[in-house]
Amino acid sequence: MVGKSEFEYWLDYVKDRDDKEIKEKLLSIRNALNKSDNELENALYAFMDICKKKYPCCGPCRGGSPSSANAIEINKTEIRNDIKIQLGKVLNK
Repeated sequence: MVGKSEFEYWLDYVKDRDDKEIKEKLLSIRNALNKSDNELENALYAFMDICKKKYPCCGPCRGGSPSSANAIEINKTEIRNDIKIQLGKVLNK
């Protein structure tokens, strides 16, 4: 499961950065919003992984797997719409 707070942290962290690789990952998340849960989850992880590699000293503490209360429920339409809105704010800067 993808941690909601971790995803939101990284999205906020990179919003003002002009990084082609990060933007490609964000676009892949946007494309995956209309695909399977598995494809969306993979795109979210790919985005967070590239953030961790590029900015290793930053980011939320990496502990165990997120609790179900903190996990993104990517199978819900409203959650996908929220991700889409958040991505739009970052990609349209």
